[in-house]
Amino acid sequence: MSGNMAMTSKRKITALLFAIAVASGTVPARSDDPATGVVKRFYDAMIAVMRSGQATRARFDQLKPVMMRTFDMSVMAQRVLGSHWSTMSPEARRKFQAAYADFIVATYASKLDTYSGERFDVEPSSQPQGNGTLVYTKIVDSDGVEHAVNYIVGRDSKVFDTYFDGTISDVAARRSEFTGIIQRSSPDQLTEALTDRTRKLLDR
Repeated sequence: MSGNMAMTSKRKITALLFAIAVASGTVPARSDDPATGVVKRFYDAMIAVMRSGQATRARFDQLKPVMMRTFDMSVMAQRVLGSHWSTMSPEARRKFQAAYADFIVATYASKLDTYSGERFDVEPSSQPQGNGTLVYTKIVDSDGVEHAVNYIVGRDSKVFDTYFDGTISDVAARRSEFTGIIQRSSPDQLTEALTDRTRKLLDR
């Protein structure tokens, strides 16, 4: 593989990790472990989307019902807002949850356009962690480099956080980003900003 091709592969896997995108291959998981089953079914759906060759909006439509079943978007939306959640009206919370969910799905849909040999493995057993269960997975890129991507699955069998490279919490990273936006504007403007980001992702 040439130097340019190697760098392209590394940039691609980094984008997949840190823009909440997933590349897939064989995904072994123990059938009697409910938490790993949640992640395996999610990856199975991802593989189908990646191999479909559809446009971004079509991938969004295909992914959304799967992701709404897999991720606890209401809990994640509340956690990414932190203390700002308590200052919002019920209607403002509802609008933010909807905008946040669409943004997360659109982020995946915009990245999962091709499959080029990466492998995604799910460890056969999970581990209790706090009020959830930790599921270990890893991406192996085309150069053989491994990247840990782990999930916390709640008691309701839905994911409520993802850890990239094993330690970087998606919820914590987004809370830091969103707090900065709110401090410069307001929760309502954050909702509008997410809606605008989603539109731009789907128009690519």
